[in-house]
Amino acid sequence: MRPDGFAPAPKDIEVTDIWPAGTFGPRAQKAYDRLAAAGRIVPVSVTADEAFGRVVVRYMADVPAEWIRAELAEARHL
Repeated sequence: MRPDGFAPAPKDIEVTDIWPAGTFGPRAQKAYDRLAAAGRIVPVSVTADEAFGRVVVRYMADVPAEWIRAELAEARHL
């Protein structure tokens, strides 16, 4: 229960982010780590696609994908 008396929203929105080859680095990883530590997302998997060089990140969120991606973009610059 939150301090305002409301229960937190369930993390029931599946989100998949696909990072093209060479774009997923330490700053991106730290952004996901920050949001997970803050309880904003629940990580599911991180997969390196050897054939295409991309990284696929799957997680659960409590807000639409566009909103949580905006939070991730902001967290990358912290």
